[in-house]
Amino acid sequence: MLFTYNFASPVRRNDLRVNRILEGLPPAELDDVVKGATPISLAAGQTLLRTGEPYLAVTFPISGIISAIGTLKDGQQHEVTAIGPEGLVGLGTILGVPIARTWFVAPVPTTAYQLPIHVFVRMFDTSTVLRTHTLIHAGRLLASIARSASCNRFHSHRERLARWLFVTMKKSGQTSLTLTHDIVAQMVGGPRHTVSAELAELRAIGAIDYHRGEITILDEGKVRAAACDCLPQDLV
Repeated sequence: MLFTYNFASPVRRNDLRVNRILEGLPPAELDDVVKGATPISLAAGQTLLRTGEPYLAVTFPISGIISAIGTLKDGQQHEVTAIGPEGLVGLGTILGVPIARTWFVAPVPTTAYQLPIHVFVRMFDTSTVLRTHTLIHAGRLLASIARSASCNRFHSHRERLARWLFVTMKKSGQTSLTLTHDIVAQMVGGPRHTVSAELAELRAIGAIDYHRGEITILDEGKVRAAACDCLPQDLV
């Protein structure tokens, strides 16, 4: 069955156009999305899709982000890439991979629309705009995953943490992020105590502030300066 984390709201065309994959669809094609889409809301830390589960729908975020989490045999986890309103979750449906290869979770509160697989595949085959935007997103996602692999290998916890906060702020459009230190540690692939120490250092220089369950970006420039050089070019 499809996810049913519905929030009390009809499907609105203007909301759909917030997502870059859908924003340029002609009116008739957008009508097809309106007819088939289901609005969902995910709380911070809520799972969208677990590793090994089949894609039953394609998910288009309109606020917040959805993180793809890689898990090693020893249980260690880290974010492989994050998808916000610039993209979609479910590229495997057009790449011959019908099941999720990573765990997809919303690290911050996220709203999105889901489109059943059969509707998305039909539209991908017939809509030039949807196909073009989806393939551009696929290329950028592959570049992001490659960048993440190098970053996790060569850069410090501080640099990776600042990069993650900057990217999350930019993609989600939120300067106050509903996040626990545990979730942040999971995203950047570091021990909780290390992440807490690095967050304290960022707070000491006036880049961020935090209280229980919330991190606020106070100075975007300072967060960017503390980050490594792996920031996506379309966000800087």
